[in-house]
Formats: sequence, C-alpha cells, structure tokens
Amino acid sequence: MIMKNSKITILVLSDSHGKKDFILNLTNNPKYDYVFYLGDGIDRDLGTLIYDPRLKCVKGNCDNCFSDFPLGETVYLENCKIFLTHGHEYQAKYGNELLLKLAIDNKYNIVCFGHTHKQGHYIFNNIHLINPGALKNGDYAEIIIDENKIDVIFNKILI
Repeated sequence: MIMKNSKITILVLSDSHGKKDFILNLTNNPKYDYVFYLGDGIDRDLGTLIYDPRLKCVKGNCDNCFSDFPLGETVYLENCKIFLTHGHEYQAKYGNELLLKLAIDNKYNIVCFGHTHKQGHYIFNNIHLINPGALKNGDYAEIIIDENKIDVIFNKILI
C-alpha cells in the first residue's frame, strides 16, 4: 500500500468555528507535509492558509455555499488513496456505515471526516476512518504514513 522509505506527516483539522488562532499556531509547524481541513470555518478561519500548497480543503455544512472548495476530494499520497469530506453528506452523526461503504466502493485506504465534533479512529478491513474532532474544542489529529503503516495521533490544545 505505501512505498518504502517514505514518511508523510499530515495535520488533520475540522470544525474550527472561529478558532483562527488555533489554525495559525498549528499550521506554522514545518513538521507537517500536508494539512487536511475538513470544513466548518473556511470563510473566516483559514485566512491566507488557503494559499499554502500543503493545504487540502473541503467545505462543511456551515461554510459558505458559494465557496470554491469541493464537498469531497480524493488525495493520492504515495500509494495511499484518501478521501476528505466534512461528513454531513454521509450522515456521519448517525454512524459510519455510509462512509465505510464509500471507502469500500472506491477502494480508499483512508477516509477523513468531521462534523460530529468527536475524535475517532475506526479500522475496518484495513480501511481507516478518521475524525480529528472539533478544533473549536481544541481537538485535532495527526496521521503518520510510514512504509506499510498508518498511525493516528489525537491531540488537544488546552483552552
């Protein structure tokens, strides 16, 4: 699945809902190869980060419906196929069934989603469903892809 001797570190954020300072502090860290932002705060919280080449971003249910960002995006990193979504279109608040079906049908290795404001890492047949939680509550995640291994680390900013 993952090429040897490659290590990718991804910062995963969602649901900032006005916590722009949290985003700026976290994204200033050069250890992150990519930043995945999963919606609900695009218009007021991302600022100039939208021009950062490391950013992959999807809009959420609270973002401006006229935003140019997509509702979902597929990202290929090495041999890993990742889908980014806010999760509201897949009824994430009611369970992971639709997200898992999406992953199976499209052969995704990882699906990153937000919307529920709850951190979680669920693994089904080597498919990783990852929710970083709500940044407005200080929650975020890191994904480390190293050789054939996917690690998820949950973090919290003390408010």
